[in-house]
Amino acid sequence: MKKKRKKYIKIVAGILIFILFIIAFGYGLQYIDNKTEKTNVSDEDSINDWNVQVARGKIKLNKKKYDYYHDFENYLLIGTDASGNDGEGDEYQGSMADFLMLVIVDKTDGTYSFLQFNRDTMTEISLINHEGKGAATATLQLCTAHWYGGNKEQGCKNTVKAVKKLLGGMEINGYYELNMSEIPTLNQIVGGVTVTLEEDFTDKYPEMKKGATLQLTDDEAYAYVHDRYGVGDEENASRMKRQQQYMTGFFKKLQDKIKSDSNYTTDIFNQLQDKATTDITIGTISNISNIFASGTNKGIYELQGESKVGQALGDNLDHIEFYVDKDSMVTTMEDLFGIKEHNNKE
Repeated sequence: MKKKRKKYIKIVAGILIFILFIIAFGYGLQYIDNKTEKTNVSDEDSINDWNVQVARGKIKLNKKKYDYYHDFENYLLIGTDASGNDGEGDEYQGSMADFLMLVIVDKTDGTYSFLQFNRDTMTEISLINHEGKGAATATLQLCTAHWYGGNKEQGCKNTVKAVKKLLGGMEINGYYELNMSEIPTLNQIVGGVTVTLEEDFTDKYPEMKKGATLQLTDDEAYAYVHDRYGVGDEENASRMKRQQQYMTGFFKKLQDKIKSDSNYTTDIFNQLQDKATTDITIGTISNISNIFASGTNKGIYELQGESKVGQALGDNLDHIEFYVDKDSMVTTMEDLFGIKEHNNKE
């Protein structure tokens, strides 16, 4: 079946949203090491001690109840694309949330980790109206949750609600949203990032040959971490590899800047503050910054599953639909949150 592509859906280079969030949370944070190249961390890196006696919360997965025992704070990073508008009331149309990543802070053992979601993950979405109300739901791509509501705040809250449902009711403490249009700004802030190109981009930029090593201009950086269609195998996994590569280079440049100016990260945050939509306060950032600065990074996780072509959106066009493997959901949540099946005798 030949896939038709919807013009208003563009794939966001969301990993840079992750970069911005780290900047805000952990001043002087070291860039993520080679553990981030793994889809899931190994058994050796899994959580070692979940022997806290009193359950701090409960979730429900696959009709089974699970408890978790550590003190977690979870923050959702949302990267939106160029769809939607800035209208008001009935004129407002939200953007697609093409990049979604949960930042997981374990306050009990001083670690942090990340759960990156496939934008096409099929899950229950609340079809709220322009007043942010409505009880109707539908199983749609996760990226559409930000589409609903009457403003960006409502779209973000609806996305948080969808992710919470997907994870069986796991609490999410806040959100941070930034548009993909800020990618060139981020590249400019550090004076460009040098990479060895994983794919060929010479159709747009003659110098961007596969295997070449060059410092990316702002426009080239946008293309490198954003473009998928017409690049290589056009697969999301290939694009994510480029995003991680760029992220590592970005952090190296950032560290050099911080060494010469201790206020550098604060300046970056201030430059982009009015472009973000968030309910995270400076006080919250201060409370968890120590973990990001000195804690242990457990890596980036993903939920495994199967992609299919379907028409759940109801627009008579074919779109990718990603269905999470139920066993993968449980094992990933075990690794991240140390969940244990609830004992009804307790």
